Amino acid sequence: MGENLSDILVVLHLLWATFMIAGVALAIVGIFRPGWRRLMKLRTIHLAGIVFTASVPLWGGICPLTRWEDVLRVGAGITAPRSFLADLAYRLLYINVPIWVITLATTSAAVTTVVLYVMYPPWRSAGNHKAIS
Repeated sequence: MGENLSDILVVLHLLWATFMIAGVALAIVGIFRPGWRRLMKLRTIHLAGIVFTASVPLWGGICPLTRWEDVLRVGAGITAPRSFLADLAYRLLYINVPIWVITLATTSAAVTTVVLYVMYPPWRSAGNHKAIS
């Protein structure tokens, strides 16, 4: 059972990472397509998520989803995903780069998201490009 749960969790973890990356891209696109920036719930969830995601390596922590995956795998007595989809998600999610690269990327994404959220807030009309003073 733990092996199935860990496989499901690694796929969900990849979906979360994809949402974090896509959210930054959509925030940037929102500069040019004002209708996209009015998705308040989506942008607010993304803002909170990317700030949390960026904070984890800054304080030397391990992502809670990674820790949970590890606990489930160890509990099931396995070391790698069992299904094709989970194996693919695992390979895409856990690339072999130094931690500083991940820290720089997530921090840059968080700063970009916060700046764009302030400069182009979702509660402002699409025609008004000024930040709130």
